[in-house]
Amino acid sequence: MLSKFGNFKALPRLLTAIACPARVKRHNTSAWITGKISNTDYTLVHVPIAAIRSQHSIDGEAIEKTAQRASRILAWMKTNPTDKTIHLDAMNFLAGSTGALKIGCASADRLITLDGVGRLEAVRQAKVKYLKETGQPHPLEKIECYAARLKEDEYESLYRTSSYFRDEAGNQLDKPEHDLVPYSGLPRLVAGQALNLARHSIESSLPSFSDNFSRQIPDDYFSAPHVQT
Repeated sequence: MLSKFGNFKALPRLLTAIACPARVKRHNTSAWITGKISNTDYTLVHVPIAAIRSQHSIDGEAIEKTAQRASRILAWMKTNPTDKTIHLDAMNFLAGSTGALKIGCASADRLITLDGVGRLEAVRQAKVKYLKETGQPHPLEKIECYAARLKEDEYESLYRTSSYFRDEAGNQLDKPEHDLVPYSGLPRLVAGQALNLARHSIESSLPSFSDNFSRQIPDDYFSAPHVQT
């Protein structure tokens, strides 16, 4: 959160973000979990778009940015009317982004964004617009991204905080819904960052916290969703 809003122009957005306990809770939860995943844990795979849950909402300046991305993706769809997969290079070119789109997987049909909500939602908006303009659905069904496996409790924690912003169907709520204490998110942000740093320090120094859980995605992970790996 601090890196995203770490400049003077973004100060109003930062103040708005930390004033919302739900946003800070989600950020701290996400930061703790993604901090345990190394770059080598991710595998480049083709993931079903419909199965991915977005971790947070699209609001503020991101609304217009996402709409612009959706327009460019829509143009790509019209130029590529038979493509079933949009590759990462094309996605980032159309979205004007260089960061990796990252997905966390508890199972083949329980997926959640770790980074790249705006790009994923832009694809979804473009698919809706394509159907509206052409009268036919575009066959696009998968997106190329980096994915890593999540433990059950990690996925459940991310899903729970995502539910502040999205309903069970994944649709964005008009405003966050939560039962968190209604005070400024600043103390929560500071405490959360300190706790995450302490946890990482402790866990990395104690062998008892390590296990044999592999975060690598098997080759057939998405071809056999009924198989738990």
